[in-house]
Amino acid sequence: ALRPTLVAEDVQRAFLPFAVLQQLASFTEAEASVPMPLPKGGCEIITAGEALLVNDELRVFVCGLGGAQLHNQYGPTETHVVS
Repeated sequence: ALRPTLVAEDVQRAFLPFAVLQQLASFTEAEASVPMPLPKGGCEIITAGEALLVNDELRVFVCGLGGAQLHNQYGPTETHVVS
C-alpha cells in the first residue's frame, strides 16, 4: 500500500530505509491485481540506516521514475556528528 500512497499524496521526498526501498523496487505490476502507478519524476529518495545495494531492480525502478534522485546517506555516525 506504500506505492499508491506515495503517488496519491504526490510525495516528492521520501526517507526510506534500504529494506523498504528494495521492496518497492522489486514489486512488479505482474504481481499486482491492478497496475501500480509510480511517483512523478523529480522526486527525491533518501536512504540511510543500512548499506545501499544498487542492483538491477533498484536501478530500473529509480530510472523509471524519470528524473528522480537517489541519495545514499549511509555512513559512519561519527563523521556525521563531527562534520
